[in-house]
Amino acid sequence: MNIKKQDLIKVYNFLNGASLVGAVSRARTKLNKSIAEAFQEMQSDESDLVKEYGGEILQGGTVKFDKERQDDKAAFNKAMLELHEESAVFTETTQDQFNRLKTALESYDKELSNQDAEAYDILLSALEEEK
Repeated sequence: MNIKKQDLIKVYNFLNGASLVGAVSRARTKLNKSIAEAFQEMQSDESDLVKEYGGEILQGGTVKFDKERQDDKAAFNKAMLELHEESAVFTETTQDQFNRLKTALESYDKELSNQDAEAYDILLSALEEEK
């Protein structure tokens, strides 16, 4: 299953708050563990890009470039956009894990709005594409 890296935290937060029980809850927990690992890897990649392009991470997470390195800032922004557009690839860690989640989400009857609704759509679309 593929999820764009820019959507990882939304999907993680949605799954974390979803009311799921039994085998579906276990499937969610295993997927969320994998999502957390992918998110940490993305953060590491982001830090590497900052260093690669000569930036500095300030307290609070903002990135600063020296005035003479503005060309590097533009290249950095492009590289970050490409990183966030990449898909993280997830595989089942237990048999039928993704099918359980898909079935549960298709019949999920809780009201969703804003980021949860968006994350639900992203996740269900990814699960539906999984063969």
